[in-house]
Amino acid sequence: MELAVTKGASRKALLKGPAIDPEDLEDQDNRVPFAKYLALMRANNISPLQR
Repeated sequence: MELAVTKGASRKALLKGPAIDPEDLEDQDNRVPFAKYLALMRANNISPLQR
């Protein structure tokens, strides 16, 4: 989430996208399924390969 926000994505828009529970992001050791991560990036026009 933080990476996407630093790349210009709106946190509010990200949370409206694919079903990633914000609570799951509070613990850095939690993992988000890769399919959900890609869906989140694509829904917000962010390349997962951007740095």
